[in-house]
Amino acid sequence: NFARAELVDNDALFDALETGVVKRYITDFGTEELLNKPHVTVFPHVGGSTGEAELNCAIMAGQTIRRFMETGEIVNSVNFPRVQQALSAPYRITLINKNVPNIVARISTAVSDFNINIDNIINRSKGEYAYTLLDLDETDKSKIEASDNIVRVRLIKGK
Repeated sequence: NFARAELVDNDALFDALETGVVKRYITDFGTEELLNKPHVTVFPHVGGSTGEAELNCAIMAGQTIRRFMETGEIVNSVNFPRVQQALSAPYRITLINKNVPNIVARISTAVSDFNINIDNIINRSKGEYAYTLLDLDETDKSKIEASDNIVRVRLIKGK
């Protein structure tokens, strides 16, 4: 048990160890009643609970949010796909879009209808939604707006 101490009923565990139903119990949730019991091995529980681990998680979260705000890139997300693309164009449009057929072609056509060059494009999906990074040589945010299949649009100025 390396998940949670509450998952195991210790009285039932001790009965199972005594009768041989369970041969060995290994955990990193040591309690007084588990220590020095036959066929029980207790490891220290330190992985994610150390001060260093907490600090590193906080730093990583801050860096991830900053990266998203500055570049639109998504890493370490639960609900969205990982989307990374170096930002070298003057403008980036980020789009949250429904994961429907032909959406990338429709986005590309909409941009070309305004006679704007696409410098780079990436689209990744996860479930019913996708996320698109669209790097452009020039742009006017009002030209690409939310619609039935485009949920949200955001403009980021490149460097």
